[in-house]
Amino acid sequence: MKKVLTLSLVVICLASMFLPGCFGEETKQLVPPLLPPGFEDSKVPNVDLDAYFYIAQGNPFPLDKDLGKVTRFLGCLSPSGSSEALWERIVFTSSDDAQVAYQDIYGDWKLRQDSDLFLVGGQGSGAQSLIRATTQNDFIPFKNAYPDIYEVMNRLPTNPPGKAIGAGFIRSTDNFNSCLREITEDEEIAREIIDTLEEAKMEEIVFGVYSEKDLDLSVWERLSVWEGVEELGLSALLIGKSSYPGLVISQVLPRVGLTEDFIDNEKIYVATFDSAQVAIKSVGSYIYISVAPKLEEAKYLLRTALVKLDLVSLPEELEKPSEFWVEVANTGESGLRVRQNFGTEAEILKVVPDGWVLYVTNTHQDEEIHDGYTWWEVRDVTDGIEGWAANQFLRYDEAKQKEWKEKTKKVISVYYDLPDKEFEFENDLKQGDKGKEVAYLQFILREEGCFPRDIGITGYFGLATKSSVIAFQEKYHEEILAPLDLTKGTGYVGSSTRAKLNGLLDEKYNSLIEEKYSRKSRASVIYDAVNQFSAQFLPEDFPPELILAVIVQEAYPEQYYFDNEYVNPNPEDCGRGIMQITTPEYTGIGSGIKCYDNGCERCGSEEDRNDCKCYYTNTIQGIEANIKDGLKVLSIKCSDTKTHYDECGKGNEKWSKCAQYGISCEEMRWISAVQRYHGYFQYPQEDPNDYLKCIGQRLRTLSDYFTSIDSTVAINIAKKVQTVWNNQIPIF
Repeated sequence: MKKVLTLSLVVICLASMFLPGCFGEETKQLVPPLLPPGFEDSKVPNVDLDAYFYIAQGNPFPLDKDLGKVTRFLGCLSPSGSSEALWERIVFTSSDDAQVAYQDIYGDWKLRQDSDLFLVGGQGSGAQSLIRATTQNDFIPFKNAYPDIYEVMNRLPTNPPGKAIGAGFIRSTDNFNSCLREITEDEEIAREIIDTLEEAKMEEIVFGVYSEKDLDLSVWERLSVWEGVEELGLSALLIGKSSYPGLVISQVLPRVGLTEDFIDNEKIYVATFDSAQVAIKSVGSYIYISVAPKLEEAKYLLRTALVKLDLVSLPEELEKPSEFWVEVANTGESGLRVRQNFGTEAEILKVVPDGWVLYVTNTHQDEEIHDGYTWWEVRDVTDGIEGWAANQFLRYDEAKQKEWKEKTKKVISVYYDLPDKEFEFENDLKQGDKGKEVAYLQFILREEGCFPRDIGITGYFGLATKSSVIAFQEKYHEEILAPLDLTKGTGYVGSSTRAKLNGLLDEKYNSLIEEKYSRKSRASVIYDAVNQFSAQFLPEDFPPELILAVIVQEAYPEQYYFDNEYVNPNPEDCGRGIMQITTPEYTGIGSGIKCYDNGCERCGSEEDRNDCKCYYTNTIQGIEANIKDGLKVLSIKCSDTKTHYDECGKGNEKWSKCAQYGISCEEMRWISAVQRYHGYFQYPQEDPNDYLKCIGQRLRTLSDYFTSIDSTVAINIAKKVQTVWNNQIPIF
């Protein structure tokens, strides 16, 4: 736990030494800040706390190499006026990880509830108050518990660099001072901080922590505190209120040796402490302290806070263009609501999760401020929905414009990545060939109106492709056939046909690909998505090959070409997308996408099947959304096996067949989850669709669809699946 405390408090501890002040006050109404996902509604023990810290980044991060991943980490110091204690709540990605941590993590008191682990350290009345609140579920949302502190947090920046990953507050009380000495492990530093807080009469300090990279707490196993901070790109902003700013100016500044600097024409103070660079500004009785590994980073973070007060502006090179791409960030589990008009009362059109890319069509010069938010007009180019969104949840990064645009491009090739823009046709092509060149050929033939649009760009040169080549050759008869004294197309791609194809590439199709289409294949996007997101939903040892076999089985690739916009016309099925999400409540369950029409959620019934495009499109982020939903459903089915899984291997006669046929309990759990994804049957052969038998067949041919697959591994899993089906081993 100490590495998490380090992340939350070390910046605060070091920065608190530099607390200047000045006279005056400002009363500007502030735009809400960018806070970590879920922070505002995070539930804290219903007691008056000395400190609170919260860590989350919108996607899981490793707590420890042996303890699994977590989605949130919450902690607090003990109730004011009581003996010191530390309360922690760790939200793991799975109940299994929470159980492992429960067994391995030491604590004076601990409790596991599903995927949550609660820890209390310390003795006496403070610890007892925290234990009582936890066991009685006596929690209250942070913004309701501490409205005054939450109001001060409005001073944190709306558009800081990177993602908001941490936030909280501290009070200079006896309990906090005691904990501070333990965290810093340096009595002199702790005394200096405490003296400064006491002299400044600080009522409380609020803070925000920001990161350019995803969290990896293991860095502190090999690096010093500040080396880890620099590697993760961490920075922090602290804001405190001083009752005696004049005393701070006369006594604190000379002692810590701050020097003057400027942001625009505003005087600030800067200092170096250990490896930390600190930038400080006083505004009225509020003191702003920015801490980062580099001075320019500390000054820029401070600038983003002062922009809210109209004291400084963003440099010209950092100003945004009139239209640009943004990434949704820091919304937590609730997602970003795209509304029909500006304002929180406007009708919701769509909810999109963190990481979703939108196109900003009009910022209105940031003058549309309603309900405390600045509103921009946005378009989701994946499905064409246009509306308004609060810009504090829209992350702009000039360096990522190309990357984000790529996520919104349509993926048209089924199995083979399209060649890069330097590509030219060099080889003769004929019926029976396959590969990237054939896929690019089919793309051009389709754009030329010669290739059927109901046939996928598979990269296989079959009869349909041959007929399309003939049509193309006859369309450009004078350039392709006439020089060869031919009157009809041959269906063979030789030198004259290649010359015309290459001419069209240079003339328009290379630029069209760059603007509109992804060069990645659907198979590549699927493969990458499974490997990137499966650990967020499933046990880390769940074989990706088995997930990919489910996708191949569900997507009917030979007939529907991994078409993510396909909706099964069977009224009893109505499966949607590549992973055929059939149950309405499962649509958006893993991706966080919700679509609405006249206030009602769309895609929720058989009649709405044609309105499901807003969920699943053939764009990169659309395919990833479908995969996430499928993975979440698969994780639910995996959880459904828990009772039987716990009985397996404990001498239970019902599950003795597993050991008899060499199937481990873990393998049986995976296979059972896959069968349940299709439908639960106690014995595999009771399934009229022979689902597991089909999965075994898909595993044996998996490398036909995903070239990066180790076919040996896939075939070994296929043998296990086939064994379960052949021998009627009961499903968990």
